[in-house]
Amino acid sequence: MKFAIAFSLFIEATAHGSMTHPRPRNAMSSPGTGPSTGSDLSCEGDACYWYQVGCMIGCPTCQLDLDHKGCGGTNCCSKSEGLMEPTNNDPEFRTWDPHSQSKNPDEHKYNPWRAPGKAPVADPCGVASGGTNPGTYAAIPQGYKAGDKGSEVLPEQKPTLWKAGTTAWVGWGLSAQHAGGYSYRLCPKDSTISETCFQSNTLAFATANSSIHFDNST
Repeated sequence: MKFAIAFSLFIEATAHGSMTHPRPRNAMSSPGTGPSTGSDLSCEGDACYWYQVGCMIGCPTCQLDLDHKGCGGTNCCSKSEGLMEPTNNDPEFRTWDPHSQSKNPDEHKYNPWRAPGKAPVADPCGVASGGTNPGTYAAIPQGYKAGDKGSEVLPEQKPTLWKAGTTAWVGWGLSAQHAGGYSYRLCPKDSTISETCFQSNTLAFATANSSIHFDNST
């Protein structure tokens, strides 16, 4: 049996990256037909520019004001509002300063990967430019405006067909690392695209092995 899927690569921090296989909705976003200004070869088209800022673990919402650069260097909410302590503290699973050797070891303490699944999500398909009120530094996907929600404006791609029970090949590209992590998740096509839907259908890795492909094709 084969089936069509809605697919998401979820980057769990304020980082730039995107799924490359299967092709995500935000790759070469219509009407854009090529890489957006400033994107590198690790991103498919302007896929790196669909993300969200100001999303800390336990907080009720993301702070998407780009003019304020998300939370403006402070916590996005207070402990009374929900800010929680990290649950991902094992150096094996942390991706930035795992042994607290930095001069500022708490710099990314409340980023999403420090408690996977516990940070708010403004949109499961990302937000154009990461938020609203973009400054001159912000990269905006071609044909869209900052703050557009990917689940509402991005066109569907040609469906990927997998045979049930088989192992699928997937891939993603990283452009900037800010203590994030990732997982591969599914949301049935006949379901409402939401963070809850994706969190209920997380895929398990088939093996412990991955391959790395660099920009020079090696």
